[in-house]
Amino acid sequence: MSKLNGNLFRGKPLASALLFYGPRIAACILLLICSLLTASCGFITQSEAGPSKAEKLTLTGTFPGATTNQSYNSVLTVSGGTTPYQFSVQSGSLPPGIALSPSTGSVSGTPTTPGSYFFQVQVTDIPQAHRGNQNFAISVSSGGGGGGGIRVTVSPSSVNIVSGQTQTFTATVTGTDNSGVNWAASGGTISSAGVFTAPSVSSVTNVYVMATSSADSKTQGVATVVVEPLNAPGLAITNSNLPDGHTGNAYDAVFTATGGTQPYSWTVSQGTAPQGISLSQSSGELAGMPGSAGGFTFTVRVTDAKAQSVQKNFSLNITSGGNVDGPAELPRVTVSSAMSDSPAPGNTIPVNAGGDLQAALNSAHCGDTIELQAGATFTGTFIFPAKNCDDGHWVIVRTSASDSSLPAEGKRATPCYAGFDSLPGRPPFTCANPQKLMARIEYNKAADGPITIRNGANHYRLIGLEITKTVGFKSAPTFISMETGGIADHIIVDRSWLHGTTHDEAQLGISLNGMNYAAVVDSYLNDFHCTAGTGTCTDAHAIAGGQGDHQDGPFKIENNYLEASGESVFFGGGAATMTPTDIEVRRNHFFKPWQWMQGSPGFVGAADGHPFIVKNHLELKNASRVLIEANLMENNWGGFSQSGYALLLTPKNPITRSGRLVCPLCEVTDITIRYIHIAHAGAGIQLATSISGHDGNGGAARAGARWSIHDVVLEDINKNYTGSGTLFSLLNGWPANSLNTVTINHVTGFPDAGSHVLTIGNQITHPTMFGFTFTNNLVTTGAYPVWSTGGGKTSCSISDVPVTSISACFSSFSFVNNGLIASPKAFPPSSWPTGNFFPADPKGVGFTQYNDGGAGSDYELQSGTPYKNAGTDHRDLGADVAGLEAALAGIE
Repeated sequence: MSKLNGNLFRGKPLASALLFYGPRIAACILLLICSLLTASCGFITQSEAGPSKAEKLTLTGTFPGATTNQSYNSVLTVSGGTTPYQFSVQSGSLPPGIALSPSTGSVSGTPTTPGSYFFQVQVTDIPQAHRGNQNFAISVSSGGGGGGGIRVTVSPSSVNIVSGQTQTFTATVTGTDNSGVNWAASGGTISSAGVFTAPSVSSVTNVYVMATSSADSKTQGVATVVVEPLNAPGLAITNSNLPDGHTGNAYDAVFTATGGTQPYSWTVSQGTAPQGISLSQSSGELAGMPGSAGGFTFTVRVTDAKAQSVQKNFSLNITSGGNVDGPAELPRVTVSSAMSDSPAPGNTIPVNAGGDLQAALNSAHCGDTIELQAGATFTGTFIFPAKNCDDGHWVIVRTSASDSSLPAEGKRATPCYAGFDSLPGRPPFTCANPQKLMARIEYNKAADGPITIRNGANHYRLIGLEITKTVGFKSAPTFISMETGGIADHIIVDRSWLHGTTHDEAQLGISLNGMNYAAVVDSYLNDFHCTAGTGTCTDAHAIAGGQGDHQDGPFKIENNYLEASGESVFFGGGAATMTPTDIEVRRNHFFKPWQWMQGSPGFVGAADGHPFIVKNHLELKNASRVLIEANLMENNWGGFSQSGYALLLTPKNPITRSGRLVCPLCEVTDITIRYIHIAHAGAGIQLATSISGHDGNGGAARAGARWSIHDVVLEDINKNYTGSGTLFSLLNGWPANSLNTVTINHVTGFPDAGSHVLTIGNQITHPTMFGFTFTNNLVTTGAYPVWSTGGGKTSCSISDVPVTSISACFSSFSFVNNGLIASPKAFPPSSWPTGNFFPADPKGVGFTQYNDGGAGSDYELQSGTPYKNAGTDHRDLGADVAGLEAALAGIE
């Protein structure tokens, strides 16, 4: 599987995370154009008949012997290609305590365990297509031996030769006057003078040459030799056809090759694999979870260690796998949001600076396009009237800038198109030439606005607009909303920038209440915040819905930058008699700038110095059939009654100040959370049913059930972000309709070391929760692995012993086949449900690169680890890292 790279899956040391949000470099992808394709799948392309050449990076390094508990450092060197280089361990393992820097090639640390360690390093120069691989070895001797710091270094440290060829090695001994060594080899022969003769082999074979100090038999140096057959066969891909796949089900196939010189490197050179599936560069594994049905044709290229390559065409058929994901039903319908789905064949109505936008809206006919002068500002309240349009005749309100000057359809618009090359504290966006290409709609009043949609309005699309409020104006508006009690359908916000101001309140970007077939796509929403203590609002959102008496949905929220101090996406939390359904939240970047955290350098809050009220990234209190997929969620902290959870499923029946329950029919059901990356948060995911009110006068809502969570990575979950540091919290607070049917599967996660992988809560007087599944996960447990959420002696989890609490809190559960990493001595395997794995520490799991959650961590499992292909479904334990990386490509 391909790697979670250090650019997209960066982790920051806690101290620097609290100080600033550093610049990030977006990963680039070089598309290798393949020519002369054959007409049908499975036949060799013309390039396979004649292998092509590509520049190979040459990787060299010298690794002297190491000693336990003594610092060690050696640096790899590269020739060829273009800097900067990226380094990764492709197979084998470094000595415990030693790590490879992914950016500098430095191999350093303090080894803790004696032995000989063999590993292969790959170097790339992405976005260029060059790469190189080389085998190395490090021998670690015991610091407590009699050698007194003796080290042996073998030169050359790695070499490639063919069968029968000879190679002379030399050994340098330091720390003693006795420079003698005894030579040995794992294959072939080696003389007392260090002359090695390679064995006769029929395939590429790794051999290790060892020089043991005559002064200390426990100290040795190691070199690696790659022996190739004398007449290696030509490189060829051996697969003929690929098995079919199904949407919503894990897919796994492996490409194989013969001939050439190993190791091989695999790429898709033309076309694209199905969304959700990616090809591992190192193993040739094609894996992930396909998200859409159809036939997909693409070309696979394999390149060997001598930079010879061949390629072959393949077809992969993905069929509909049913409309379920685990226990959850997926959305039944979607919002068609492509430009081709919103035709406007009528007239164009220009509105220049100083013109009357409202008059244009009133006079437009279905099918017309209203063009607002790019760079002009239109201030006031604008009513979008009902016009009884249809699917063939939309009203488009857009900038006058040409389509070619805007981002292409499906690409996110940023403030660059309004003349800003960056925003302080936010992720950098590509902006070579900032220009005022958007038309600006500005609000300067106390009520909601600037855009109000009339009851019965339909088929409006907004393109290339900047929608904001006047700086310093004391109001907390909703920028786009229905008139009170109204309903509308087919409303699309596309490639636009909606934002508040730096210090003022702005409560909500887009309200979806009362809408059907609404979408927010390819847009940028930021600076929505409410002020603590002195503000007029308490909970700010970028997009919200789930209230009212109308059956809302379907909704699509896709490929946006979403930033709000409360929850960027929020459904429920108020009076409702209906539950919105069929909601897609896909490929969004959820983000909160660190400068909003009180006490951080460059702190930004309200003009009076009060902080903004920070809560979560996404919360559902009233929603059904929701797909939350392929989202990146960064930076979340607690406070303001919150514990720092990034994502919450919390069905609730709110209660008014007068004691009236306003949503007994609210539910959060059929929720799928998959292929999500959560980083730098006070806590992970909360799954809870709870009672509103503080005096026991609240009531249960309808249901919290059928939740499917899988292929999620949670890293840098830390108490220092004013949170609990918990990975998952499951809580039932209802005296009826208890929380049930929750599946957590294939998650890779790291709670705070002093916290919990799981907290559980339910009163023994309440109905028992049931249908809990926790399988195939790879998680550190924290110091207090499974803990009570509170409730005293009447809590089902009062014991704080994993197997006891889980058994008492759930009448039915499956808690098996998990890698429970670093479980404390106080919680041995006997204290857990049976059938799980217990790795001693994260570095022993076999992650490709584990940097304590830091930059460059790669949670894909190496070959040879017992947790690879160990899932009940024969997948690796933990998240599908390759599929996750593919799903998140381009989101930043």
